[in-house]
Amino acid sequence: MWRSDDGEEPEYPIDDPRNRGRLVGEIHLDHCRVTYTKDRFDRTDPAWEEMVRIVRGDGPLRPDKARELGFGPNESPLFQLFQAFRRSSPKPKVAGSWARLLIVRDNDLAEQIAKKFHAGDPEYQEDTKWWELIEEEDRKLLTDTGTTGDQDDDLEGFGDEGSEEPPERPGIAESMVEPKPAHRTHLASLSQEYRHDRSNQRWEVRAWAVEDSDPELNEEAVPWRLKATSAGLHEFFVNPTHGVFRSATLTGLDALLAELAWSAKDFLRGEQSDMPFGLVLADLRERYAGTTRLDPVTLSNEASLTLSDIAKGISERLDAEDGRVLFEEFSPSEQDAILQKMATRQLTNPQAAIAAGRFLECAPRTSILKFFTRHPELFFDGQYWDESYSELDYGRPSATDEAKAQLARYFEGLLADAIWLAEQDVDDLAAADRARLLRASLSLELLAPSTAFNEA
Repeated sequence: MWRSDDGEEPEYPIDDPRNRGRLVGEIHLDHCRVTYTKDRFDRTDPAWEEMVRIVRGDGPLRPDKARELGFGPNESPLFQLFQAFRRSSPKPKVAGSWARLLIVRDNDLAEQIAKKFHAGDPEYQEDTKWWELIEEEDRKLLTDTGTTGDQDDDLEGFGDEGSEEPPERPGIAESMVEPKPAHRTHLASLSQEYRHDRSNQRWEVRAWAVEDSDPELNEEAVPWRLKATSAGLHEFFVNPTHGVFRSATLTGLDALLAELAWSAKDFLRGEQSDMPFGLVLADLRERYAGTTRLDPVTLSNEASLTLSDIAKGISERLDAEDGRVLFEEFSPSEQDAILQKMATRQLTNPQAAIAAGRFLECAPRTSILKFFTRHPELFFDGQYWDESYSELDYGRPSATDEAKAQLARYFEGLLADAIWLAEQDVDDLAAADRARLLRASLSLELLAPSTAFNEA
């Protein structure tokens, strides 16, 4: 919390849709008095105030708040952690962005890694497994398929290291490990232990992205194959360039879970505990496909965060002299709503915030769409998205104007989807058509910034 004479407001976490933080720590302050119950420090002790200044600095952690209140750059230890770990997804989503935040996208998989670390599993005592997952997400942003093919050796984290086979589990003889053909890329996100409790089946899977000529796919060039090895592992080979994956409903994870469901079903065949294939697959998807679930609460929170990011990103790029003029373009009712939101946030100098362009952060969501419609030139050409707008030239003014209008209409549709998600009640979203939710969720991905800007 940032506390001042004007009140207090939260500083962290504020950027996570689930309101979860990533900072965990302890304070060792031996020379500070404690309460008589010995359960907390005495906050009136001068030693406590000294510790706060050293750990978090004199001003707010958020750079925009610090600038607004006249504080200089914050160089405290907590600020450095705050900048690195404040978000649970990168912004912008370009190659290298996951590595900068050290984020594993699949939270369930991250929890599994943490449990294996605390359980003392030798393979998870170092950060190798975690780093492989981060590099894989960055490779997906670097290339269309995100898997196979030669990588640029000059890009750190995207060279040959990503395709090396990780160390084998202790106790597995080196002679049992078959040599790996070239052009195989380890898929850390699919390589883990899978369990199906009702059939009491478990699979230790190593996954590889391969080319269609890989010998494991046979002469028929099947899109994927699950193979049991003599070492007790299951190797999953998938060709991500196969035409079957040019689909909105089938991914490599879907293919793997289908194979595992078939394996469990085959194991139970003829037994009294036999169960339908669909039920086994549903169990596995419930446990391992959480990142693809169209969860209404998550979608609504992500939409709100996306719109907030857009507003903040544009505010940072507005000239001070333009802020007041642009604010006056809003209707009186919209201006009242903006000023009321500023009052709720306890902005001490609303007029300065308006001049600085921060009014857009407090504007109603529908007003952000109206603002974009009036001034699309403020959003493109590297301002927030990289799409060319001002420099479009088709040789004739009418054709150029039509091209600009089409680009603006496209992004208006994406913004409208995000606003619809953010404004809907969660129960209404849960009852919404799947196709409608899928389109809106894809709009959030397409609205991600394609140019970097300072965190605010």
